[in-house]
Amino acid sequence: MGYKVLMVDDEPLVLAGYKRILGRYFDIQTAAGAKEGLQLLRKAGPFAVVVVDYMMPEMDGIEFSIEARQLAPQTLRIMLTGKGGLEVAAEALNKGNIFYYLDKPCSKESLLGALIAAIEKYRVPDTVSSVVSPERLAGLIYFYRALFLWESNKLKLAVSQFNKAAAIFEENDLSADAARVQLFLAGALLQDRQSIDAGHDLYNTETVDVLSKALSYYNSKEPAPTFPAEEQKLIKPALKWALDNNITPDAAKKLIISMGDPEPAGSRLQLRVMGPFHISLKDRELEEKQWRNPKIKMLFLYLLTHRNIKIDRHMILEEFWPEMDPRSAGNNLSSCLYFLRQLFGSSLLAYKKGLCWLEPEEYWCDADTFEEAVKKGKSLYHEGEDRAAARCFETALSLYRGDYLEEYLYEDWAAEERSRLRSLYLETLALYGAILAGQKKFSEAAEVLERAQLAALHDYDLLYDLINYYMLAGKEGRALERFKYYSALMRDELGLEPAPKVVSLIEQIRGR
Repeated sequence: MGYKVLMVDDEPLVLAGYKRILGRYFDIQTAAGAKEGLQLLRKAGPFAVVVVDYMMPEMDGIEFSIEARQLAPQTLRIMLTGKGGLEVAAEALNKGNIFYYLDKPCSKESLLGALIAAIEKYRVPDTVSSVVSPERLAGLIYFYRALFLWESNKLKLAVSQFNKAAAIFEENDLSADAARVQLFLAGALLQDRQSIDAGHDLYNTETVDVLSKALSYYNSKEPAPTFPAEEQKLIKPALKWALDNNITPDAAKKLIISMGDPEPAGSRLQLRVMGPFHISLKDRELEEKQWRNPKIKMLFLYLLTHRNIKIDRHMILEEFWPEMDPRSAGNNLSSCLYFLRQLFGSSLLAYKKGLCWLEPEEYWCDADTFEEAVKKGKSLYHEGEDRAAARCFETALSLYRGDYLEEYLYEDWAAEERSRLRSLYLETLALYGAILAGQKKFSEAAEVLERAQLAALHDYDLLYDLINYYMLAGKEGRALERFKYYSALMRDELGLEPAPKVVSLIEQIRGR
C-alpha cells in the first residue's frame, strides 16, 4: 500500500524527475500547474502529501496551499521554491500552513526525508514532533520502499526491504518502529507463502518469529497503537494468523479490536501435546466429559500422534479392537469417527479409501510449531546466522513444556514420537547453549543446559558441556557440585559410571 503523493509544478521535466526519483517509494501523481492540482485533490484523493512549487503562473504555491487546505485538510503540504528568503518562508508557514519548506533545487535525500516525515505525521496526526532522526529515517526509507513493492505485488522484494528496515530499527533500539515493521513483514510473508504455495515450513517459522517479537512489544502497550485503514489490510491477516496459531493471542486480540473489529476467537482447534495435554476450540477448553468415553479420546490422540501420515484402518482396528471380529471392530471405528466429526466438525477428520487422517489446516499443534522452529534454527545456525538461530531456538524451547503426551507414558504408539521430540529438544538445548557460549555468556549457557532431563545425561555429552560452561564462567564450585550430583544419580538410576572425558574435566578443576 504505497502512500499517494501529489507533485504540482508547471515544468513537465521537473515533474518527470520527481516521478523517476520518488516513484520507487510512493504512488506519485503529478499535476502540470495549480488548477490541475486542485482538480486531482478533488477527484483522485486522498493524498498523504502534496508537494507544490512556489513560482507558478496561475497562482503561486501559497495561494494553492490555502485552497488545498480547504479541499483536503488532512493532506500535508510541502513547498519548494527557488526564490528563497525569510519573507516567503514565513508567508508559506503562516498562510498556507506548510508542513515543510525547502529550497529549490533540493537533493533527493532532503526531499525524500521531508516526504517521509510528512507521511509519518499523516499516519498519526497526534504526533507532536515533525522531526525524524537520521536513524529512524534510514529504516523508514526501506520500510516505505517495501510498502510500495508490496502494492506492486513484488512480494519477495518487499520481504527483503522489510527485513532491512527491521534490522536497522533493532540495531538502534527503536522498539516501536521495529514492532511496527515486523507486523508488516509477517503479513508479507504470509501472502508470499500463499502465492507460491511452497516452502511452508520456512515461511511459517519465520512468520512465528517476527510476530512473536512484534506482539511481545505491543502486549505491554496501553492503549493499543493506531494503524490507518490503509495499513490494516496488510496487518490484519497477520494478526488473525497469530490468533489462530496461539502466538501472543492477548496482544493480537487487542490490536484487532483497536482496528474496529469485534473481539475475535481462535478459529482453529488448539492442541498442546508437549507436557500436559490441552485442547481448546474458539478459546474454550474441552472438558473431559465431552469425549463421552476414553476410547474416543485415545483414538484422537493416536491420529494426532501419526498426524503426518494417512493411517490404514486395519492398523487402527488392530491397535484398538484386536480381539473383536473385523465387522464389529469396523462398526466401532465408524462410531468413534462419527462422534469426533460431531465434536470438532467434519472438516477436521478425513476418511477415504480405508485411510484415516487429520487435516493439518484445521488445527494448530505446539509440536509442529516447535519442530518448524528447530528446523529453521538449525539451518540458520549452520549458515552462521547465530542471532537469528537463537531467536528460533528460544521460540522452540518456550513451547516444550514437557515430554510428548506425558500423561500417557504407557501407550506404546506414543513412545516413538515422545523420544523423537525429546531428542530434538535436547539437540536444541545444546545448540542454543553453544551460541550463548560463543557470545561469552557462559552462565546463561549453563542455565540452558540445566533444563535437560536426567535421562538425557546418560552419555555425559550435555553434562560435559554443562560443567565446562560453569568452569568458563568462573563457577568451579558449581561445576563440582553438579558433577557430584549427576554422577550419583546416574549410578543409582542407570548404574553408569562417569565418562572419562567428564572425569578429565573435573580433574582439571581439582588440580588448580
